[in-house]
Amino acid sequence: MGSSASTDYLFATPSAITGVGSIFNLSGGYFAYNLSRSGEEADLEAIRRDWLVTAQDLKKAVKLSKSEVVCEQK
Repeated sequence: MGSSASTDYLFATPSAITGVGSIFNLSGGYFAYNLSRSGEEADLEAIRRDWLVTAQDLKKAVKLSKSEVVCEQK
């Protein structure tokens, strides 16, 4: 799990330039979203990513708490 997981699977993540460009978009199809075959598939992928982020947070917390214990023992 070397890379960082994200929890923005169901959302468009536009940049500032995209936001400014959307002002001139009259047709409405400006933002690209992640596509899934069904709502259930999208939900499952979003939940999977949420748990990946949770696991990353727990690993960081354990690592931090271990380093604090080592510092306190010195």
